[in-house]
Amino acid sequence: MDHVEQPAVDDEEEGDAVDDVDEEVADPDAGSSAPPPPPPLPPGAAAPLVGGAVAAGGGGDGDPAAAALALLGGMGDAAQDRVDALLEQKRQLNAQRREIHREVRNEAKKKKRAIEKSKTLSTDTLLQVIACRVHAAAKAKAAPKAKGKAKAKGKAKAKSEP
Repeated sequence: MDHVEQPAVDDEEEGDAVDDVDEEVADPDAGSSAPPPPPPLPPGAAAPLVGGAVAAGGGGDGDPAAAALALLGGMGDAAQDRVDALLEQKRQLNAQRREIHREVRNEAKKKKRAIEKSKTLSTDTLLQVIACRVHAAAKAKAAPKAKGKAKAKGKAKAKSEP
């Protein structure tokens, strides 16, 4: 067997070379600030949630998607809450729209019934109805003007006189 001579290496250089290899293994993404991923779960282990809780589904198959869904299921979702609030508002607006539509339809039916009923009345009766309405409107308009100031009584009367 031929013996091949190895080049002589200082003990210092050998130690530096080992340190360089350790740094590369310990930090493969030197520029990344993200924490290292957790080690994979052993088969049959439940996926832990935030705060030490354990996923309800078990997550025993080690499926990362199932673990992520379990994790997200335990957290409050502000976007989903906003969507739910908007859907509730939409339901309320639709109910309000239906109510307004029903009121408009009922008023139109009421007007149609009044017109149909007025067709059965004679001209003299219609003129009497119109005259009554004009008289009632004039009376309502004149009523506030007819009221004057109340007369002063007692001590108030004495103060108002010089």
